Amino acid sequence: MIMNTLHFRPLAALMLVLGAAACTSSNDQPATEPPSTAITLTADQETAIDLRVRPTTQLMMGASIRVNGILEVPPQYLMSITAPFGGRVVKTTILPGTQVRQGATLIVLEDAEFITMQQEYLTVSAELTYAEQELARQQDLATDNVNARRHLEKAESDARVMRVRKRALAEQLAMIGIDAAKLTAENLSRRITLTAPFNGYVTQVYVNTGSAVEPNGKLLELVDPTHLHVELAVFESDAARVREGQSMSVRISGENQPRDGHVHLVGTKIKSDRTVDVHGHLDVADPTLRPGTTVTASIHIEDSVRTAVASEAIVTADGATWVYVKTAPHTYERRRVTTGVEEDGYTEILNHADLQELPVVSKGAHRLSTPSGSDH
Repeated sequence: MIMNTLHFRPLAALMLVLGAAACTSSNDQPATEPPSTAITLTADQETAIDLRVRPTTQLMMGASIRVNGILEVPPQYLMSITAPFGGRVVKTTILPGTQVRQGATLIVLEDAEFITMQQEYLTVSAELTYAEQELARQQDLATDNVNARRHLEKAESDARVMRVRKRALAEQLAMIGIDAAKLTAENLSRRITLTAPFNGYVTQVYVNTGSAVEPNGKLLELVDPTHLHVELAVFESDAARVREGQSMSVRISGENQPRDGHVHLVGTKIKSDRTVDVHGHLDVADPTLRPGTTVTASIHIEDSVRTAVASEAIVTADGATWVYVKTAPHTYERRRVTTGVEEDGYTEILNHADLQELPVVSKGAHRLSTPSGSDH
C-alpha cells in the first residue's frame, strides 16, 4: 500500500505540472501574437473617402538641396523712365501692372525748355548752311589769291563749330524723343511724348497729371518679363555642391506643379547671412510671371532611378513611418517603410522590397490611419 502511494504521487504531480504548463501556454498565446493591421472596407466606404491605389513608381530622383528665393529681372531688362530735362506731366493713363507694347505712349510732358531746344537746333542748322556756303566761296578765292587763305581757314573753323553744335543739339533732342531730322519751323512743340522702349509692363508709377518733374526725375519703371530668372539663397555649407547646369525643380508661390529649370550661375561671395547667391533659369520662359514672386527650388545634386510613392501615401504613426498596401479586394494592410529622398510630391522608399510589389494607397491613407476612417 505504501509502495503504490509512493509511485502515484510523482505521477500525479507530473500530470499537474504538465496540465498547468498547458494552461499557462494556452492563456499566454494570444498575448504573444501581434495584432492584425488588416482593414476591410466596403465599396461604399472606399468611395466615401476617395480611396485610390497605384503601384510604386520608378523615378529619376536624387540628392537635392531645398532652397528659397524670388523671381527677379536682370538689370538690363528693368528700365526706369526719366525726364532728362524735367517738365510738367500733362497726360498719363498708366497704372502699375499695365501691359505696354514697344512704342506705346507712356507720359506726355510739357515745358518751355523744349521749345528753346528745338529753336536753337533750327537756328544752328541755318547758320551751318550759311557757314558751308561761305566756306565754298573762300575755297574758290583761295585758289587765285594767297591772301584769301586766311579767310578760308576762318570759314573752315566756323563750319566745323556749327557742325558740332548741330550734332550736339540733335542728340539732346533725341533724349526727349524728338527726331531732329524731321524737325521744321512748322512742327515745333512745347510737348514731348515718352514711349515704351520694349514690350513689357509697368511696375511702378511715381507721378500723376500735373506733377512737376525735376531734371532726370524718375517717372515710372518698366520691366520685360521674358527674361525673368530665379534668384536663390544657398547656405555656404551647400554652395560647394552646386554647379552650373544642374537641373532643378522650381515651385512658384500659388502654383501646385513645379517647373523645370537649371542653374545658370553660382555666386562667389558669401553674404552676411552666410548664404551664396545662385542664379537659375526656367527651361520655358513665361512672360505672365511677376518679379518679386517667392519660389521654392530643389537643386538636383545626384540623380538616379529610385522607387517612390506619392508623398501623401506616407503616414506617420506610433513613432514610425508607414504606407497602406492592398492585399486583397477591399482589404488593406499597414506596412512600415524607410523613406529617402523627397522630391516634387514623391518620396523614395528604401525598403520597397518589403511591400512585395503590392499596390499602395496613394490617396486616402490618412483616412485609413484614423479611427473614423473606416468601420473596421
